[in-house]
Amino acid sequence: MKSISGRMAMIGSLICLGAESLIAQAPDTLYPNLCPRTCNLEVHANQYVHPDTVWFWYENGPANIGKGELRILSGDTLGTNPQTAKAIQRISLDNGDSIYDTIGTLVFDDALSHDHWHFEDFVQYRLLTVVNDTAVGDSVIVSPKSGFCLVDFHDSIACGCDGLEGSKAPDRVFTTTGCLVEPPGLFMGISVGWYDLYGFGIEGQAMNIAGVANGVYWLESTVNANGNVRETSTANNVAMIKVNIISTKDSYEANNSGSSPFRVGK
Repeated sequence: MKSISGRMAMIGSLICLGAESLIAQAPDTLYPNLCPRTCNLEVHANQYVHPDTVWFWYENGPANIGKGELRILSGDTLGTNPQTAKAIQRISLDNGDSIYDTIGTLVFDDALSHDHWHFEDFVQYRLLTVVNDTAVGDSVIVSPKSGFCLVDFHDSIACGCDGLEGSKAPDRVFTTTGCLVEPPGLFMGISVGWYDLYGFGIEGQAMNIAGVANGVYWLESTVNANGNVRETSTANNVAMIKVNIISTKDSYEANNSGSSPFRVGK
């Protein structure tokens, strides 16, 4: 007969083998990995002026280079406000299952150039001072726009968003159609290997630079700005370019609808 110590050792070995088997069978979580494309972080040189207002327009293209898609679904509308709803991230596992996490708020944007649902606090833009040509200084302006309808705009990434972790989705999955559906059927997102784009002239893609001193500044774009979206890494969530603001007039003209008194460029 085996000794008690021998039996205990055997039981211990079986427990270890069972634990290793469970660990080996644990499904992989396919998180997205979000990154703002530097070649889409652009400024618009032709602005328009209103009294005490100079709009500085820009565009940006957040990409997904992760193992899994970024998919945002809607819960029911919140309280008595039919224009807000819970934003829920669906995260796929490699065994076909999914997990769900509440990550913020969806808001219906009824501006003329939108008229669909946005995921709030997805991207933040800031204008910052430049210190000693390369360092980042104080924040001068924070953009009032941070909500977006997330779609697959194009399937070419790169531009500072290298190192695709998963397999690129062969076809477009997310379109503006998903942002038009009323909760709880609403859905939006960015597929693996795709990016979204917000171009010049879209409502909210601007900041007011009236009163900003002439000079060179950083334009910064941060995707997943509040960190609510679950992703593999947040180390690549910021992109920056330098912009030069040069005044060409000393005063504003009331109701001026012509060229801006500021020239903005790289």
